Amino acid sequence: MFRILLVLVVAAAVVAELALPSFVEARVERTVREHTDGVASVDASTGDFPFLPDLLAAGVVDRLDVTLREIDGREIAIGTVALRLEGIQLDRSRLLAGTVEVVDIAAGQVLVELEEAAISDALGVPVDLDPAMLELAGRALEVVAPDGASLDLPVPEDLLPCRPDVEVVESVVRLTCEFDEVPGVLLRAIDDAARG
Repeated sequence: MFRILLVLVVAAAVVAELALPSFVEARVERTVREHTDGVASVDASTGDFPFLPDLLAAGVVDRLDVTLREIDGREIAIGTVALRLEGIQLDRSRLLAGTVEVVDIAAGQVLVELEEAAISDALGVPVDLDPAMLELAGRALEVVAPDGASLDLPVPEDLLPCRPDVEVVESVVRLTCEFDEVPGVLLRAIDDAARG
């Protein structure tokens, strides 16, 4: 009888270990999609195996990667937003009660990509991206085309919660930064997921 019970407990733990990350990923994808206007797709991935022991013992999720693609409805179409949160500390007592509350994160990184075609559309003239055309001023990215056309693009705090570094890689403007607080786009999704 003890062996059967042990086998059932181990089988349940294996099923939970395999199913829980997929459940969390699907929930994050759905809620981020619901709270981000104009996003074409959202993909989420939780760190490495094993997932469940750290979550149950300490309320920690090692890593959460969330990628949003093709976000329209802002001053410029955003090609990609890739977020990585590491060392996500959840309120363990709330977690055991069935709700999610993020207490802290160890670190996070974000990458936002703006494609040359989207910048050309926003400027109203075709451009060949060059780093000399770009200047970060406060929370705005100024783009000046060779013909003098210019555009000030606000750096969205819900996606980029920190002052980004700017570079041009293969006709794409890349804005990257590191942070230690959860970005607004994920906070809204986590809050909604926690409510049910």
